[in-house]
Amino acid sequence: MNKLFKPPSKAWFFLKNHPKKVILLFLISVVLIFVAFVAFTYFYYSDEISDSNKLITYKNTGITFYDKNEKFLYATDGVRNIKIISEEEIPNYLKEATLAIEDNNFYNHSGVSVRGIGRSIVNNIRTRDVSGAGGSTITQQLIKNSLLSQNKSIIRKLQEIILALVVEQRYGKDEILQLYLSSVFYGEGSYGAEDAAETYFDKNLKELNISESALIAGLTAAPSVYSPLLNPELAKDRQKVVLEKMLSLGSINQSEYEDAVKYGIIFDEKEADTRSPHFVLWLKEEVEI
Repeated sequence: MNKLFKPPSKAWFFLKNHPKKVILLFLISVVLIFVAFVAFTYFYYSDEISDSNKLITYKNTGITFYDKNEKFLYATDGVRNIKIISEEEIPNYLKEATLAIEDNNFYNHSGVSVRGIGRSIVNNIRTRDVSGAGGSTITQQLIKNSLLSQNKSIIRKLQEIILALVVEQRYGKDEILQLYLSSVFYGEGSYGAEDAAETYFDKNLKELNISESALIAGLTAAPSVYSPLLNPELAKDRQKVVLEKMLSLGSINQSEYEDAVKYGIIFDEKEADTRSPHFVLWLKEEVEI
């Protein structure tokens, strides 16, 4: 017998003679792996999901420096000054603008939009991007921004979907929207709508009008691109898109739309205030060692 010849293994004979059993075993294995993945994802983040404050401050990992009199000196990039905004402070126009541009079916889904995911899959195939990005509901965005990385991957997308479904079971719709508006990044170091209102308009959140609310709502898709301080024309174009969506959904009427488009917004351009910069930078380097 030729020593180079190796007879087929028992596994090969099993595959050949029992194809249905092989397929069944494969499917069972896939299901078990998926169940394990779901369980791991849930238990890993269960503590954060069970507490709304922990949920939105999970990524607050930076360092804030104060002097001996507790006056602010400097905050590193990881600092997120996030707190839950009270329901009474959030203008209805900001809620309507956010829902119009981000998730106009928010009150009708269970945390995940099948239609949105299907649409994003088609777009991803067209652009040859199979990372699973896009099609996120406000609940999914809350999860992604608060708990998960921004890396585009199928694994992260699955985690986002799983946790969004859990969050929808634990919190009411109004509370989820409240947490989203309290924590989403609006650019220029602003986390949450309250911070954004102060950063861009030097106003209290509840003082925002339709025009200002629409501009802020439009920032979340790409804060650096639509920043009114960096790209005022793009910010105005984006604001108009939001207002048009609000008009089409009946959130505002034609008169309100026209007034909001014409409204001349004055932005508050504050200079960076870093006291004792050389000392702070030295201290920052020492802490990071």
